Amino acid sequence: MKFERKPGFRLKSNPQIVGEVCHQLEQDGKLTPKDLVNASRDKNAPLHNEFEWRNGVAAEKYREVQAGYIIRSVAVSITEISSEITTLNLNITESKEEIARFYHAVERDGEFDNIMNIAVNDDKTSKLLKLCKKDALAFKEKYNVLRSVMPKLFNALDELEG
Repeated sequence: MKFERKPGFRLKSNPQIVGEVCHQLEQDGKLTPKDLVNASRDKNAPLHNEFEWRNGVAAEKYREVQAGYIIRSVAVSITEISSEITTLNLNITESKEEIARFYHAVERDGEFDNIMNIAVNDDKTSKLLKLCKKDALAFKEKYNVLRSVMPKLFNALDELEG
């Protein structure tokens, strides 16, 4: 089987080797992140160098991953902020209480900004909309096998590429 690197992912290892290691773990029983870490612990393991093995550094990086998760978990009521977000021209239904993620990272530096600041900044709005399109197209690629079950959704996603 020929394995390739999915666009947007950065790895040090050859994608064929990555795919083979993952495929072997799957064949041996299951493929989970924990299994992949364990299979890569040995210094001679093919994917050993993909991981940070210095515990102090790894722990700090994981705390940053956790912090990002915490920040992305913050949501607000759309009806509460709808009057302040006019530049996005959102179609907001007042009769249904909806919540939306409040903080977004639109820059590569990982800094988060709230949706109200993004909405009044044309550059940040444009970047958020590009991220939205990228996520929608990634969804389309990931679930393309379901195209025949949900044709309307996939037709709308097809229009994003047009």
